[in-house]
Amino acid sequence: KAAAEREILRARTVQARENGASKNEWSGGGASPLGWVVVGDLHPHPQVYEPHRQYVIKVWEAAMLPGVTSYPILRAHLRQQGLLIPPMDPLVAKESFTRSCLCRVYVRVPESDKHPTGRRYLQHDEPHLPGVAMLTNILTSPAALGVRQYGSGESGRYAITQQQKIADAMDQPLDTWIRAERVYIGTYDDLALAQTQEERDLYLAVQTKWGKIDVQAAIKNNWDESQHVPNNCQTAALPATMAANGHGGSANAWGYFV
Repeated sequence: KAAAEREILRARTVQARENGASKNEWSGGGASPLGWVVVGDLHPHPQVYEPHRQYVIKVWEAAMLPGVTSYPILRAHLRQQGLLIPPMDPLVAKESFTRSCLCRVYVRVPESDKHPTGRRYLQHDEPHLPGVAMLTNILTSPAALGVRQYGSGESGRYAITQQQKIADAMDQPLDTWIRAERVYIGTYDDLALAQTQEERDLYLAVQTKWGKIDVQAAIKNNWDESQHVPNNCQTAALPATMAANGHGGSANAWGYFV
């Protein structure tokens, strides 16, 4: 009986999240990416946070510099130029920081009794240099165009693989409600970080340089993952074998999902 009730609760939770996403509200699953904040209590919903939107534009501009061709180089450039994510306004942070991706960021600190692992969570009043995972999202997420999707994507597929290994080791069936595929909900101009044609063109140029998929084809197909095709124009953040051989081959991870 307890197991059956648990399944009912899980199904209702998943359905509620899907309903929230379909109404352009916050689904409650995951944290808001950089550039947006979640506001509201009764009907929480995402909205663009201007200071972080402006920061994202600066990262796009840095990513298009001729010598910037990898995430380590991009991070080094941002550090040298003092381009750090600005802290949230205290009033905004009070409502939105705990629902932001920034609240899940670890920073390194000296080991002590308070911080035995040598790290702690980022505080809302601290600037931050984004890591590779956050930079990948900044440079390649279609959300920058106001595109809303529901599902976990590649990270979900990875999580399912890891959970499957655990289940196999315990000789138990896989028990997960992770939705790996990303489903296109719609495009909302008021949620776009690229708000002018110039910024949109910049984003598309960044996608062409850094993205693994053909962005124009993705837009045409409403970001349907089953119709993604590799980006043959990618010149930055290339896999090692791709950079060495001059072509993707099996090194292009997207090839496994096309």
